[in-house]
Amino acid sequence: QGRGESNLTQPDEDVFLVDDLEHIGNYFAQSMAYSIISCTSKNDVWVIYAEADRGQQKCEGSPGGYFLFNRYSKGATSTAQTTQDSSPQIERKIELMFPSRPELKGHLLGEMKPLRVTVSDGEEILCYLSEPADEEHVN
Repeated sequence: QGRGESNLTQPDEDVFLVDDLEHIGNYFAQSMAYSIISCTSKNDVWVIYAEADRGQQKCEGSPGGYFLFNRYSKGATSTAQTTQDSSPQIERKIELMFPSRPELKGHLLGEMKPLRVTVSDGEEILCYLSEPADEEHVN
């Protein structure tokens, strides 16, 4: 999974899906990579795992956490009752269920930097370099 990508494979018929994914992408922005790991059959409640290389305020200082996304309608009790004149107001909410690594809260963590390296057979591979957070980079 890349930053801002999801592994949601279901319902193309969900008319709210594009807006839901945009809302989630805006919530996590570019600071955290996220994956949608589960959803209800109505596709209105999702469990999302999000992580970053450093502690995040959204995760209570942990570098990652499990979030609950909830989409619900205000003003109509079902989609069948929705007409062109009385569209339901859609509410979306994302809340942290629990941080994934609470023991790292308060620790200064180094940033992970992507690095492409050419190996002995000439192929290029993607690696991640983590430098100590309290030291300057030395070439």
